[in-house]
Amino acid sequence: MNVMSDTLFRWFLTLAVGILAVVWLVYDAINLARTRGADGADPVVRDRRFGYVMGIAIGIIGVVGVLRYRGVL
Repeated sequence: MNVMSDTLFRWFLTLAVGILAVVWLVYDAINLARTRGADGADPVVRDRRFGYVMGIAIGIIGVVGVLRYRGVL
């Protein structure tokens, strides 16, 4: 017995992963923009910037993955 159809499940996966990836990407992009005025010589600032860039990369991978999954790319 199926709880939901295959089509509905695919759309659920698309929306769940897509929304999470976009939110993650935007959140880290905003945080990266906030660190523009910080002292780049401080190791903590450099670590934060690196983390935000990695978060942006993960968000982009998620968005591209969803688009490829749906056949857009």
